[in-house]
Amino acid sequence: MSQVRQKTLIKRQDSLYQCLACDFKKDLEKPESEPSGIALVFSIALLIMLIVTVAHYGITNSCAPNDLQCIERERLNR
Repeated sequence: MSQVRQKTLIKRQDSLYQCLACDFKKDLEKPESEPSGIALVFSIALLIMLIVTVAHYGITNSCAPNDLQCIERERLNR
């Protein structure tokens, strides 16, 4: 089992803490950055593009590949 180093976190300044065992630093005065909404915006834009594409082109082939009656009926309806 690996050894756990204790008491390696020290206070460097009023709100800055640093670990002596690794490169971890934490400034408690800085607020945690929240994840940007770019993933949400990208997802919504992709969904809108998908809806517009399906609405514009529709489903072109609703028949099963081996359903000859359906394929013939679709061909006649065009």
